[in-house]
Amino acid sequence: MRRSNRSALSETVDAVLVRIDDARVPRRGNYVNVTKDDLYFAGFSYQNFPTYNDGSTLDARPLTVHDRATDRVIKFGKETGPRKGTLHLSSMAVKEDMYTGSVQLNGRPYGHTLKNQLQIDSYASSTFFQAGDSGSAVFLVDKENKLHCIGLAIGVMSDLTTVFTPIQNILQGLGRQLGKTLEIKKFELEKMDES
Repeated sequence: MRRSNRSALSETVDAVLVRIDDARVPRRGNYVNVTKDDLYFAGFSYQNFPTYNDGSTLDARPLTVHDRATDRVIKFGKETGPRKGTLHLSSMAVKEDMYTGSVQLNGRPYGHTLKNQLQIDSYASSTFFQAGDSGSAVFLVDKENKLHCIGLAIGVMSDLTTVFTPIQNILQGLGRQLGKTLEIKKFELEKMDES
């Protein structure tokens, strides 16, 4: 896998493009190294294992409590594994906010403010996000346990709410820069050998 340089697309997108070598292209949308307890806490099981094969996205920005704003939100982080939360609401609707954070570049701190970010409240005693989970896809789970990508996790606030960049901001921003319409990859279901 080869990582490209971070590009300042706009003040609303935090994303990095990667080019995946042909030998490492994913063949299906399953998650690995997931414990039974983590699955159960996130609302799944080994019999009802979460997959993301169809590239489905959902714009979480206009959601209210009268539609799907209170549905379960999950992510599979490198550090935390599967975690469950809910969209952070204000006046019964999803609230767009600013996020100011800093990163180390070449040993020097660099501050940056991103606008129009969304937040997720952790569920119960389990923190939704930890350092090392940046870039994890965030999904809204519908009533049939289908995953819809709503964004990418980028950080955590002092009140432990997770900040994420809406997927529409990312796809539209990168698409403008590349001069094409982007969508998330769809995986064709394949039969697995029963060996």
